[in-house]
Amino acid sequence: ARSSDRRRASGIGGMSMSRDKIMSEVAEAKQKLMQSASLDDLEKLLSTVSVVSALILGFIIGTVNTVSAETWQRGDYRDILVDEFSPQRFREDLVDLLDAQGFNFEVDVPGVKDTFDVRNVLLRKNDFSLNEQYNAYSGRVRDVDMAFHLTVDEFDLNL
Repeated sequence: ARSSDRRRASGIGGMSMSRDKIMSEVAEAKQKLMQSASLDDLEKLLSTVSVVSALILGFIIGTVNTVSAETWQRGDYRDILVDEFSPQRFREDLVDLLDAQGFNFEVDVPGVKDTFDVRNVLLRKNDFSLNEQYNAYSGRVRDVDMAFHLTVDEFDLNL
């Protein structure tokens, strides 16, 4: 029984420390840390972070502005044609508008026997998965992409 009492009294690793001694060592370590970290160090850190943030912000704004508004509009137009949540009414109105302009919906594609029917592609319901929407090699999305390229110059993106 005496050996187990000694183990308990000696604590972890054979060292015996009272609660008061541990608390005083923690207070000393805290005091040393507070002395080594001055307000000057904090000010330098904040200045460095501010400069780096300003540089990153400038880079991001510059990158976003390298893409022209027309390119954004073309991308939005393609997304409207491909996205399953875009209103079918938009594609119907697009067909009506192109029809009024005298657009040729029957296009001969080199290397393909049948003509490509742009009207049919624009009017069918898009139920693409998210993976299909961004996979240009998926057959159905490829058809919509072809319709996009054939109609994008006919459709005024600044409406």
